[in-house]
Amino acid sequence: MKRTLFIGMLGLSALMSGYAQQGEGVRKGRIVREPLVHDPVMAKEGDTYYLYSTGHNVSSFSSKDLSEWTIRHGVFPSPPQWAMDSIPEYKGHTWAPDIIYYKGNYHLFYSCSAFGKNTSAIGHAYRKTLSPASDEPWTDTGAVIVSHSHDNFNAIDPNIVIDEEGNPWMTF
Repeated sequence: MKRTLFIGMLGLSALMSGYAQQGEGVRKGRIVREPLVHDPVMAKEGDTYYLYSTGHNVSSFSSKDLSEWTIRHGVFPSPPQWAMDSIPEYKGHTWAPDIIYYKGNYHLFYSCSAFGKNTSAIGHAYRKTLSPASDEPWTDTGAVIVSHSHDNFNAIDPNIVIDEEGNPWMTF
């Protein structure tokens, strides 16, 4: 019984993860009541909430009321080339974003990885606004830290905090 329940939960998790990836069949601009996401992070700009999550080129949603969510485009139009070059198994499925507003810009940190290996990197991009109405693209600055198969750490799951002096620090 436990094994069947576990396998069923794995299947449900895969289904939900596929929905959040905004792959084929999930239309940009569609309204959903309960976005199914993995590794979410949220930021608010003005009267709008923005939700980012694991998915193809970082999935994104927006909402004015935290009830109805509009599916937005991925943060990047295509996987960052630096990540494709650094991590051959990475194909754009980008993990565990974190976002902060710091010194006039929104800063997005994200994980690019070969699943099940510690061949990974944490990337950084910034933008002045989160509004999808803006023509300003995210400016990707590339890798912040990279891990390789011989390292005893994995460069995934970034989290940024600002200390009392205003200095940013990243854990991963």
